[in-house]
Amino acid sequence: MQYFEVFFTFVLVISTIVYVFFTYKLVQEARKTREIGLKPYMILYLDSPEAKPTGRYLNVKNVGQGVAQNVKFEVIKDMETSHELDRNLESRSFLNRNYLKFPPNYNLRHYIFDFSNNAEAKFEDYIEIKCYYEDIFGDKFSENFVLNFKDSFASARIVPPDNYVGLIAHNLEKINKNLEKINISLTTDDKK
Repeated sequence: MQYFEVFFTFVLVISTIVYVFFTYKLVQEARKTREIGLKPYMILYLDSPEAKPTGRYLNVKNVGQGVAQNVKFEVIKDMETSHELDRNLESRSFLNRNYLKFPPNYNLRHYIFDFSNNAEAKFEDYIEIKCYYEDIFGDKFSENFVLNFKDSFASARIVPPDNYVGLIAHNLEKINKNLEKINISLTTDDKK
């Protein structure tokens, strides 16, 4: 009988140790999950407006679950300005300021250029921007983004557009073309 008691006590001690170990691991994972849920994650990407597919927007977005603090940008490689209407990125105020708070899912979107002026040179160009930010715990992060302009052509233009504002622009463009045709036919009739 005494051997059974010693054996069961030994099994109970071992199972308690295993239980404590797995509980400790579970607490660690829960802590990591909570911290990840409070971390920001900044991304930069290019996209085009629906109504003008030759234009490009630079988007800065916090896709993380936490608030990004003290967000700053450094332009590593600027775009080659090849037209008098184009401005380099360093001259744009939105990249030269410090953003104290950048909430989750906030998208800072700025129009940066149009491909209709010197499209071939712009198509081969790229920009490189470094983004510095902190989380609410004071941990510092930096991300380097290389954005190729030719990669931003991956998205196709839907005709007619799939959003309400784009549909309005599409229909206004059709109306404008019809008015031009009417105007041409009226001016040719007047000359006769």
